[in-house]
Amino acid sequence: MTSRMYGRRARNVACVKALLAGIFLVVVVFTLPSPVSLIVSLIDLAFVPVFVLLARQSPRVAAYALVLETAAALTPRQFVQGYVNAVNWPIYILIPLIAVYMLRTPRAGLWSALITAAVALPVMTLAALTLPPGMRPADVFTAIVFVTGLMMGAAVVVSDMAVSPITPLDAPRPITLCILDGAMGTELARRGIDTGLPLWSANALLKAPDVVRQIHVDYIAAGARIITTDTFRTNVRTLRRAGLLDSKGTNREQGQRMHELVETAVALAHQAVTSSGVPGVRIAGSMAPVEDCYSPVLVPTDESVLYEEHVQLARELAMAGCDLLLIETMNTVREAAAAARAASETGLPVWVSLMLDAHQHLLSGESIADAVRAVLPYKPQALLVNCLPVAQVSDALIVLRQAVGARSDIAIGAYANAGHVEGAGWSMEHGVTPSEYAAAALRWQALGATIIGGCCGTTPEYISALLKEPKFSVSNASAPHNNKN
Repeated sequence: MTSRMYGRRARNVACVKALLAGIFLVVVVFTLPSPVSLIVSLIDLAFVPVFVLLARQSPRVAAYALVLETAAALTPRQFVQGYVNAVNWPIYILIPLIAVYMLRTPRAGLWSALITAAVALPVMTLAALTLPPGMRPADVFTAIVFVTGLMMGAAVVVSDMAVSPITPLDAPRPITLCILDGAMGTELARRGIDTGLPLWSANALLKAPDVVRQIHVDYIAAGARIITTDTFRTNVRTLRRAGLLDSKGTNREQGQRMHELVETAVALAHQAVTSSGVPGVRIAGSMAPVEDCYSPVLVPTDESVLYEEHVQLARELAMAGCDLLLIETMNTVREAAAAARAASETGLPVWVSLMLDAHQHLLSGESIADAVRAVLPYKPQALLVNCLPVAQVSDALIVLRQAVGARSDIAIGAYANAGHVEGAGWSMEHGVTPSEYAAAALRWQALGATIIGGCCGTTPEYISALLKEPKFSVSNASAPHNNKN
């Protein structure tokens, strides 16, 4: 089951929160006109826009802030009312599930339950001491509802851990085999869609969204269980160069244009997942270099600029509903680190993929080891290499594995090219066939790669060839769900 869009989750939670806060305010005004309850209810209602703003910055912070505020707002009412009523108990039970819904992680539910208990139980105990002797029917009903709710909440958490072990707040752990999709840009060109620069594959978001959706569908049908959004070229810098942004417009207006394209790209991926009916498909939000991925000299030297541009895209991808963020085709250490930092702040899992020269260095000449050291502080779940010839991948994986060292909590992987650049286009002359690609992938897996897909020139046929290779270990390919960082 894929995650709901973060933006929609936040709006849904905000609407429910506003409704509950409004109901409590009405009840207080007309039935329990206590000054304390009135002030708490007003604060409760005023928190809704604060929550919405927090959700745009960090879903994780917003979810826990909502849990804490809701528990803190309920407990004074309990004390003022002097009894534990059947209205508040179900809401206490729902509080931990808010975080599970927002972040789709069982750990969030467990932490939220502890937060709720720490805030609520002391005050509720004082309130319970004011009860008259003897149990009333309402109290018995409340106890039944409470125990039933706890059992249901536990069942939700356990089932979520069983079927969706990729979770934003869990510590990174080893990944079983993940089958990625293949190319988007070259596949669009193969299907006759304009991929002219500077927008490249993003042209299709404006002119041929149905083709983007169909490519996602075809990759899922081929066996991919992680599909990548068509956002390789949707950063503000590229949109400005393409003339899609008004140079005189405000930052907010320019950001809105990027927001629209990113939301479209992620929505197309979600639609493809839904229409395919295949369980367990995940959506990776593509984050590419802000400049030409083949030209490390163009990477901005100001690291604060790099960070700000990447954090803008990372937040949009997270809010639109990606399951993880794939920082790909990184050609310098400083940009890989800036993008990893930006992506990690969303609370989503972070995968970082490097683009290498023929000597197993980044295109900037920097070493893989330096790149790994630079991104490790941001707890990447996986480190990969991409956009390199098939024949080079095995050597690259050996160097990458050595750089990662004994860290069993970080997966490694690769997705290679099936052809080569020729002028402004892509040529499959002397390119590997799908069966040759699958045979090479066997060697990658033997070297420890647990994430394998395709880059430029690959098609759905290349992905299906991986699953058709009899010696290829794909027992877990249909459910590549592992813990996020």
